[in-house]
Amino acid sequence: MSSWKRSIVRSAVAWPLAVLTLLAIAVAVPLSAPAAKADTVAQYSNFTGSFPPGQPVGQSVTTASGGPWGSLSFNFIDDSSNPYASGNLYVLSQVYAGTPAALSAATPGFIGVAAASGGVWTFAPSLILHSSTQYFFYMDSNITSSIALEVPGNYAGGTAYSAASTTRNYGPTSGDLDFQLSGTQTNPGPVPGSGPLSYLVLGFGGAAAFRKRLRARMVTLLATLKLGISGRPATA
Repeated sequence: MSSWKRSIVRSAVAWPLAVLTLLAIAVAVPLSAPAAKADTVAQYSNFTGSFPPGQPVGQSVTTASGGPWGSLSFNFIDDSSNPYASGNLYVLSQVYAGTPAALSAATPGFIGVAAASGGVWTFAPSLILHSSTQYFFYMDSNITSSIALEVPGNYAGGTAYSAASTTRNYGPTSGDLDFQLSGTQTNPGPVPGSGPLSYLVLGFGGAAAFRKRLRARMVTLLATLKLGISGRPATA
């Protein structure tokens, strides 16, 4: 087989193999990517005093830019700088002025609820918080330890709330409670925030670029072939 024929055969075989390879990479990369690292979505730690036990408390917070986030956990910080959580914690999209005991999935602005475990409230992975957005966290039971508190509060992203008991209405209180809200960025991909789909986009993009180069090569080979045929002497 002549060299130009071998080149055409190799080019014809290389294109589908390249496409299959790029698609395999696009699927394998997100599956083999390391687990996302938890980020600090919002936090405040600047206490000058403490909030005494015996009342339910809440805190509004504003998430940082760069989300959205899932796999969320929240905790207050006690006056010994330890994470604190007890009972249930509700996260809402708006201010709540009802009683702690009345909090439920039917509460206006309800987003999710988590039960305390190991000093934190860990929400369902499906719960998503968006970036640069204010959310409101409320307990449905009394705190059992003193919570770190700054008075007056200087946290620009929200304020603290409290109720005299579980059957009294929530209202803003002077100061800000120390807290930490952590989570992982949802759908991380090679393009930040674009998700696993971005791997497929890059895979198809690479395949398209390869096809363009192959097409140019085929045009050159065909032109060479045509020139070679037209330049041959006629046979008797």
